[in-house]
Amino acid sequence: MAAAIAKSYGCEMIEVLTGFKYIAEQIHRFETTGCNTFMFGFEESFGYLSGTDVRDKDGVNACMLIAEAASWYKKMYNKTLVDAIDMLYEQYGYYGDKVTSFVLPGKDGLAKMQQVMQALRANPPKSFAAAKVEALRDYQTSKRTCGDKVEELTLPKSNVLYFELEGGAWICVRPSGTEPKIKLYVNAVSDSAAETQRQLAAYSDAAVKLLESL
Repeated sequence: MAAAIAKSYGCEMIEVLTGFKYIAEQIHRFETTGCNTFMFGFEESFGYLSGTDVRDKDGVNACMLIAEAASWYKKMYNKTLVDAIDMLYEQYGYYGDKVTSFVLPGKDGLAKMQQVMQALRANPPKSFAAAKVEALRDYQTSKRTCGDKVEELTLPKSNVLYFELEGGAWICVRPSGTEPKIKLYVNAVSDSAAETQRQLAAYSDAAVKLLESL
């Protein structure tokens, strides 16, 4: 949804790896080169930062933002923040996400985890729950493959596979760095909340079944 909102306002959205140090790198690059102006940064696990006056991803700045948003929606529309997100869904689509962990127990769990990732790279799936895989980003090789077209990825190398599905959905597969499990990040969008939840469940189940078969 953030990408759709940024596009509607003519703003560039830059993707980085999870972790505010990568967002900080972009801020530093903007400040030293003048190539862009930093407006807003965020990460998957609830970190938010607007501007560069308060360089704290979780605290004072985020609290002020949400309080201001609540006040503005109440004053301008007599609506709550729940109403506000529903308005965004109506405008941009009902986005949803789901995180699932595929656990590989036992003393061979870590080795099996690497085998699964290697198998996914050697024979990537063509679809998940009837949704076609339109492109594959492999952040370990820094390649994005879409049909016969291959392009370079600019993010730092990481053992991550990102499957772009038709309809704007995607599945990201990332092995844990500390535990014998693979994390599946699933994202979907549709014109209704119910359909988005159906897609999330279907894609997540299909991904888990695929990993179980490897």
